[in-house]
Amino acid sequence: SDNPAHRSKHAAEEMAIPEIGMDYAFVRRDNEEEAITILVVKDRESRALQATVMRMKGASLEEAGEKAMEAVASFGHTAGKLMLKCDNEPAMNDLRQEVIRRLPTGVLPVNPPAGESQSNGSIESGIKTFKGLLRVHTLALEKKLKGAKIPTNHPVLTWLVEYVADVATKYLRGSDGKTGYQRLYGKASNEEEFEFEFN
Repeated sequence: SDNPAHRSKHAAEEMAIPEIGMDYAFVRRDNEEEAITILVVKDRESRALQATVMRMKGASLEEAGEKAMEAVASFGHTAGKLMLKCDNEPAMNDLRQEVIRRLPTGVLPVNPPAGESQSNGSIESGIKTFKGLLRVHTLALEKKLKGAKIPTNHPVLTWLVEYVADVATKYLRGSDGKTGYQRLYGKASNEEEFEFEFN
């Protein structure tokens, strides 16, 4: 089951500082041994997501750092204090340090509670939602292909990963009735998103 929420003594002060969560997700189709590694970045306040397929977990710190920075910038966090939250795995710690190196100033690294390296609730819920939507879009595409199976390492999955995160940010509404895009920009997206298909 999901871990219970951890409350800080300084929760109100922490909530005043923007927080970005980062983690790797792994997706593997049934009966396949190979999994794709996906970097997922989530903005706590807006709940906006970005996701990108990596060549492998921690394989290219420069590549992961660049993609994480693109997400941070798209969430509007280019200056001022920022909290970066991830678990204590070496690959994530290295990525966090790379992002801190690239940002100007004011970054506050946040570690999960001692003994709970996987405690990173906001990004975990984002990954859970993202994986569910990715599964739906993949199955819908395979249905249009008359049941043909798309292997995990197919290039279309690389594109679909980014597309699904974009759809989640622009059209998935929270309990406040707003999307991540609306929380970020104060207005609804005017773009139309279509279910992906081959021509």
